[in-house]
Amino acid sequence: MNATAKNKKAQSKLRKPVKREGIEKQEAKPARAHLSDWEKETIIGYNETTEQADIFTYSQKLIKHLKTKMKLKPYADNGVGGLSFKIDKDRLRFPQPKRAMSEKAKKAGAERLAKGRARKQGVGKG
Repeated sequence: MNATAKNKKAQSKLRKPVKREGIEKQEAKPARAHLSDWEKETIIGYNETTEQADIFTYSQKLIKHLKTKMKLKPYADNGVGGLSFKIDKDRLRFPQPKRAMSEKAKKAGAERLAKGRARKQGVGKG
């Protein structure tokens, strides 16, 4: 097999982008249609020059959250279950570490909470 034939054969195996319902979709390779859980990743990318972040994920839980709760629509589908979304950077929230509290502050917080619960239940009325 000469080099040209090998090149054509390799190009025929590449994914070809297809436009469907406003989503850029790539045809999946039949031999690579199933990904392991390790390969199903989520990537959040942004930089300081743009106002939007890009989210690419295979996570069905995250996809459902982005579509239903955040009302986002995917702009690209890789054909193997991964979707890409754009979101304003100010809508992204990352988990914050728990605040370290002294025993005195914990006790004061517990007392305020108990007092508020008692007031709500009508126990604190005198």
